[in-house]
Amino acid sequence: MQIVPRHAARFRACNVLLDVRCESGATSLKLVTCNFVEGEEMRIHLTHAGKIFCGVLAAALFASGYVAGQNRFGQPKTILHVVELKWSPAASDAEKQQAIDGIKDMATKIPGIKNIWIKGERMQPRDFNAAYAIEFRDRAAADAYAESPAHAAWEAQYVPLRAASISIQVTNP
Repeated sequence: MQIVPRHAARFRACNVLLDVRCESGATSLKLVTCNFVEGEEMRIHLTHAGKIFCGVLAAALFASGYVAGQNRFGQPKTILHVVELKWSPAASDAEKQQAIDGIKDMATKIPGIKNIWIKGERMQPRDFNAAYAIEFRDRAAADAYAESPAHAAWEAQYVPLRAASISIQVTNP
């Protein structure tokens, strides 16, 4: 499609046409008319077809914006292992950081770990002070994590530093 201006004599009137071309020939559809009179303001008028075209375009833009603004969510089949913990008062800040960094190191060694979260922003119950989450590809990956030597080595470092912990596993059917 292309818009082609058609000018009348002495530029006093013009029609803007929308050319729709097919293999068999060309058809034109007038959408806008413009009238020029020397010394006066230019007047632009939408034809009936132009009003329909603009209405359809506005409706399409509104509908696409509405659809794009809808909440979208998925229900992945992965497994989340979420742990909230309370550090032991005897644990130093360096030991706590080393345990959290150990989660990253462990994730590189155990196949099937998709994502990790290592910072808790909001704790419930409030007297807990750290959290982490591990996303596993599937049940087999979660089972491999539980039995992994890398997990056992990390737990040997981590467990003495915690006073309490809450652990849950979540998945979709």
